[in-house]
Amino acid sequence: MKHTFTREQIKRIILEELKNSKVKDAAEEIVDDLGDLTEGEGDSFFKKLFSKIFQKSKEDNIDEEGLAVETWKELKSRTKYKNIVAGITLASFLGGLQANIDMQQQMGAQAKAATKTTQQALKSIEKQNTEDAIKQLNDKLSISVLYTWSVDSAKDSGASGEFITGTQQNFPLFQDYNYGTVQIFSPEYGVVVKLKNDIQKQIDQGVINKKDLKPMISDVKDPSMSKQEFAEIYKELYGIPDFDPANVSKDDIGGNIDNVTKITKGGMKFLKGKKGSAYGYESYELSDFVNAELPNNPGLSPSQFYMKLFNEVTGQNINP
Repeated sequence: MKHTFTREQIKRIILEELKNSKVKDAAEEIVDDLGDLTEGEGDSFFKKLFSKIFQKSKEDNIDEEGLAVETWKELKSRTKYKNIVAGITLASFLGGLQANIDMQQQMGAQAKAATKTTQQALKSIEKQNTEDAIKQLNDKLSISVLYTWSVDSAKDSGASGEFITGTQQNFPLFQDYNYGTVQIFSPEYGVVVKLKNDIQKQIDQGVINKKDLKPMISDVKDPSMSKQEFAEIYKELYGIPDFDPANVSKDDIGGNIDNVTKITKGGMKFLKGKKGSAYGYESYELSDFVNAELPNNPGLSPSQFYMKLFNEVTGQNINP
């Protein structure tokens, strides 16, 4: 009788033969690599054999049990190994393989858990490093909303201190001909800058661990002025000019930043922003000299906020 095979049937037969050939070749390679183990080394022999089957199946993407069966057949066919496997059935052999696989997987899981524990430990060590404190402070400085405030001490009642009525911003504002609109951060910003600089100085001197960092202020004091009182004197104290969007000429607003810098003796710092904008903030020394209650941290003076922030980023608990 003549048999006709379709293209797909022929393809499956070829693939199956190739697969079987691959498994047989792998089994032969495993047995060839066993070396000169003798019958007296049975335990070592099977440990080595099961390990090779497990590894080879993973490397060549071969079914473990199928490879084990072919390896068993190959062992039985070789005179030098007949005595070692003579009293062991195929079922026992496969059972031993499964036990070895379970052990290998368990070891893998333990190694993975150990790696995870090591990574966690390294992360914990990293968080004890002084550079982590700098990173935390940089993150704080990058979020401008943390320094949003208004010098309007009683906006609804129309009390003195009103400064930014009619604008959409919630920062005190003024203008400068060369810089454009100048937004002023709350006094907290200068405290964060001061603390960052103090920690960086200690890092530059070789301090590595957070626990070895020290605060670099000599006096911590209660606020002597409320934020409402501060708002009422703010413009006059720092020479902040009025904000009037209609004033655009050099004669009207030229040199405003220079004037504020001069009046505050450099205590008010300025950062150039994108085109047509700039940012101002009081240095720590200037705001601590005024020593008002901070707008976003009610009840704290600049020096108290410095210590609060120092403890937060260093993990210490200093109570001066």
